[in-house]
Amino acid sequence: MVLLILLLYFLCQLSANQVGEQILMFARDPGIIKIDGIYYMTSEGEILGTRVALHASTDLRSWRFIKFLFDEENYPTWALSRTRFFGPNIHKIGNAYNIYSYIQNKASNWTVGVATGPTPIGPFFDIGYPLLTEDKKHIYEPNVVKDGKLLLFVDCLEGL
Repeated sequence: MVLLILLLYFLCQLSANQVGEQILMFARDPGIIKIDGIYYMTSEGEILGTRVALHASTDLRSWRFIKFLFDEENYPTWALSRTRFFGPNIHKIGNAYNIYSYIQNKASNWTVGVATGPTPIGPFFDIGYPLLTEDKKHIYEPNVVKDGKLLLFVDCLEGL
């Protein structure tokens, strides 16, 4: 059973980086933005989702892996070590690009975090604190809508 799980893990990692018209098998919870004719997709980047993957495409069918967006240099200092980045979404806000994701803080509470960068490929740096924290509630799926002002939407298992 362990061997089967390891085999599936490696197959998913390989297929996540393939280029062509195949579906990205491991692009969970993607967020897509179109900038100057190029689509950029953020997604949970590994089987454990501990990094955010960035892919690019000009036709929404053929995707090229660009890079993982967070490492030791720009990992949120307030976040639980090696926590998962769930549902990363990329948005252009003014002259910056923001990635919103839900992650656990060091107290193991679910939070909405944001990292900002000058281009859709970064580099991205956390703003230094979570935007939203709910102590006993599981908040997830953050997304932003621009309607004259910025509105942050989240889902919650128990209601806010």
